[in-house]
Amino acid sequence: GSPPLSRSSGRLLALSWAMYSRFQTFCAERVSIEWLVALRVMIGSVMSWSAARYLLYGWVERFYVTPEFFFAYRGFAWLHPLVRWLGSEGMHALFAVLTVIGLLVAAGAFFRVLCVAWTLVFTLVWLVDVTNYLNHYYLLSLLGGLLACSPAHHQLSVDAWRGRVPRSTEVAQGWKALFAGQICVVYFFAGLAKLHGDWLLHAQPLNIWLLARADMPMVGAIFSSWWGALAMSWSGFLFDTTIWAFLLWRRTRAVAFAVVVVFHATTALLFDIGIFPWLMPVAATALFAPAWPSRVWRWRSSSPRPRRAESLFARASSRRRRERRIHMGARRSVAQGGDRGLGLEPVRLHPTRCFPRSAPGVQQPRCLEDPA
Repeated sequence: GSPPLSRSSGRLLALSWAMYSRFQTFCAERVSIEWLVALRVMIGSVMSWSAARYLLYGWVERFYVTPEFFFAYRGFAWLHPLVRWLGSEGMHALFAVLTVIGLLVAAGAFFRVLCVAWTLVFTLVWLVDVTNYLNHYYLLSLLGGLLACSPAHHQLSVDAWRGRVPRSTEVAQGWKALFAGQICVVYFFAGLAKLHGDWLLHAQPLNIWLLARADMPMVGAIFSSWWGALAMSWSGFLFDTTIWAFLLWRRTRAVAFAVVVVFHATTALLFDIGIFPWLMPVAATALFAPAWPSRVWRWRSSSPRPRRAESLFARASSRRRRERRIHMGARRSVAQGGDRGLGLEPVRLHPTRCFPRSAPGVQQPRCLEDPA
């Protein structure tokens, strides 16, 4: 073989191994579990609300009982006879059970089994008919699957309280990277899907959607204009392609999350897109610092409590200050004793075990750092 090719291949292999080792070390690093517990509570609540909406708005009857024909996904036509067999009462009971399971997932009760069950049943429900598909249903199934595999119930959960799982205040950073990567992919590819002439040059189909809101007070004139639709098209494109980066950066995170809330609240007011405007601000917290819940709590509380790591640091600092005060007090005492004619000569002292130099004829131990 040729030596240059071998050397380049060796360098590439070494670089790849070094990157893999660094990534493995990064994922194995322990961080606070607070972010995952908060994510479990919020996503579980969204799960419950997602199922309850079908009962409250009459969608169970509309989408699963009344239709005489379903457009099947390839390989899932076997779901149609099952829906017919369950009938109206069975489908209503199914969604009621999903609502309760979502709350139990949020509480961390029988977490692993119920989270798997909810994700599986909910996925099969929206796979019954192609026309029922919404992209945030797919996202919720993905997040439910990730959550079911994670140790999100090892703290502040019914399972931990009952002793079914060991309590833990930390979790591998790889879990955070996994959830954060999923949310970054959602935002980035949403922006990538808008990278075409219809959206960026002709403001379509957003212009058509906004014309339906032209009768809204104050902003109706903007929605009815082509320039307003074009500006909102570019705003949506720039938001989706960059917001994940601003959420990851600590200096812009607070402002970026405020923009996320405003953006999704606006889309909820203008368009009927289900739970997506509520799911994304919840899921975006996966890009925050691991201990963000305690930081928010300290910010709201009049008597803030430091985190465990900060408490250890504070205790270590307090111990060093106490030793420094003892050290300086001993130094002053020795200096004052020498001034009184006691025959004691001040010397350099050890921080914890310090003795003055012996007076003539008196044998006393010297400092450990004092030369013989």
